[in-house]
Amino acid sequence: MTVKVAVASDDGSTVGWGHFAHNRYFLVYEVGDGSFKLVEKRFNPFSAVPDVDDPDQGGDDSSDSQLARLHGIEKYSTLRKLALGDVSLIIASGGCPTSIVYFTGEGVRFIFTEPGVDASTILKELSNFSLDDFPAIATFEDGKLVLDL
Repeated sequence: MTVKVAVASDDGSTVGWGHFAHNRYFLVYEVGDGSFKLVEKRFNPFSAVPDVDDPDQGGDDSSDSQLARLHGIEKYSTLRKLALGDVSLIIASGGCPTSIVYFTGEGVRFIFTEPGVDASTILKELSNFSLDDFPAIATFEDGKLVLDL
């Protein structure tokens, strides 16, 4: 059985820096049965707007963009509708507690890893697991999936 997995990325091949909701792309793969295949590279609409929730990143609520004014659950439910509605797992280097609670509440699982890790390295390892074996949150460290946090 295959599942759709989204890798939060800025360069189109490695895990991006920071909060997944603000990386430039989601690389969507079909993963399972010992293999993985890129099926789509989706632009993240939230990557083009300031992050209102993070003033250190230059975010403020003065933007004319409707997306820039969203935060909290409303922001993440919109992101799910616009870009992540069909994924079962997100691979990223970071996320805030609100985003994690929202997505895991929707049945989406996470793998967190260091930024800059090549997506194919993680996907190769992931393709040998059943999503049924996954907790809500796992990590990828030293070339291995860590399922017990």
